[in-house]
Amino acid sequence: MDAYLIDPAAFAITPIDINPHNILSDLYTYIGCSTVDATSMDNGDTLYVDDEGLLKPQVHFIIVDGYPQPLAGKAVLLGSTPNGNSTNPSIALGALTARLTFMERLIGPVVSLRKAARPSIYRLAKLTAVLSRLEEHGTL
Repeated sequence: MDAYLIDPAAFAITPIDINPHNILSDLYTYIGCSTVDATSMDNGDTLYVDDEGLLKPQVHFIIVDGYPQPLAGKAVLLGSTPNGNSTNPSIALGALTARLTFMERLIGPVVSLRKAARPSIYRLAKLTAVLSRLEEHGTL
């Protein structure tokens, strides 16, 4: 089954293959965790992240347009059927890339923000300003 691995440390989104008979194990392997949390996207796709990601020291985060907070560490995006089964994502790689920003914690409250579409270009921001903007507007 097709999926996307989102790796904020590498500033990359990579198409991957998930074994439909071993989905949970593959998620653990790709994300590098032992428990996952699922976040529904507005198009019906599901983003899987480390359930304990925010409890671990993190430097790299994913910001999804329309989602009110950064997500810690790697993530895997799969599609979802109306009855909740996993399937290929409905969003195209280009459209997904346009919706993502990679956030890297630098020193203290300073973070760098890189749009996934152009990760070589970044801007610096205060973490509190980023979190306030996400909470108020759902996007940067």
